[in-house]
Amino acid sequence: MIRGPRRIALIALAGLALASLLLTFRAQPVRTPEQASLSTDYFFRNAHIALVGENGRAAFLISAGKATRALNDEALMLEAVEIRREGPRPWSLSADAARLPNKGADITAQDNVRLSFGPAGKWVADARHARIQTEGPSLTLTREFRIHRPDAGPGGSEISGEHIVLEPESMNAGTEQRVRLKVAGIAFEAMGLNAQIGDQLITLDRDVRLVRDE
Repeated sequence: MIRGPRRIALIALAGLALASLLLTFRAQPVRTPEQASLSTDYFFRNAHIALVGENGRAAFLISAGKATRALNDEALMLEAVEIRREGPRPWSLSADAARLPNKGADITAQDNVRLSFGPAGKWVADARHARIQTEGPSLTLTREFRIHRPDAGPGGSEISGEHIVLEPESMNAGTEQRVRLKVAGIAFEAMGLNAQIGDQLITLDRDVRLVRDE
């Protein structure tokens, strides 16, 4: 049987050991699951991402077959991506790949870019590359873009070229670079264009010439 003084000494030693153990744990830096378990690049399959606007609601809904992040790059690299802009006049875009950076920076999409916009998504824009403003209304389409309405038939209009800035919600577009406009089978080329696509009002700026449609 342990007598009083010895029992007090043992309790004191046990208390010191426990305090030392607690201090040891508290001294360890807190590590997130990412830091603790991921030392190389990683990816997610069937990723779904919502970018929230200033009103706290989802401004962009993004889905991708694969989302990859490198530890030395804060951006997400997306494959088989679909981006939908929410709001009263929504639009949607699909592409083979996209880069989703930090908040406030533009999203870039490339390869087989296809944008559907306007009432009931009847207007389509195709391009090889697109830069999408996350905090603005416009997209910049480059590398062989083409804007048209598939159901318009031969009498419809088509705008094509290498560079254009498009606002899908207001359906306005413009460029200062060389562009081609085709209306009812007749094609024109010009330097610069301004278009109110919904109202079919298109202005060619300068160096306008009639070209043979190929």
